Amino acid sequence: RFIEWQQDQDDAGSQAVCIAVLGESPVLEALEKSTTSKTVRGLPITVLHFADLDHLRPCHVLFIAPGQAPHLSELLEREEMAATLLVSETAGFAEEGGAIELVIVDGRVRFDINLVAMQQAKLQASSRLLGQARKIVGD
Repeated sequence: RFIEWQQDQDDAGSQAVCIAVLGESPVLEALEKSTTSKTVRGLPITVLHFADLDHLRPCHVLFIAPGQAPHLSELLEREEMAATLLVSETAGFAEEGGAIELVIVDGRVRFDINLVAMQQAKLQASSRLLGQARKIVGD
């Protein structure tokens, strides 16, 4: 609804929309609870956890826990991550090449978007999403 994957990268044969967490984060439990019985374009949502880069598999969205953020440059170079929306709560994540950085402002979750990272991953953010961003990098 807010982000479009290019048709050829949308994995038409995909059996599920994959959201994954790399590293240890309470986000994993929140995702598991909030996506139960939910679908995206008729496909169920699968939530995966990868402890480290060695076990990483392609997915649609990858939340990178703060302890794994130093590996961002390696993730950006991996071919299997080329069409993955990379998200983190690590300070400076969007400036360093991640697509979306989550930020707490006045007790509310806000976000910064890196348009260059989105374009490189061939992802299109809706104008509605861009309008809600706290900051847009690479605009």
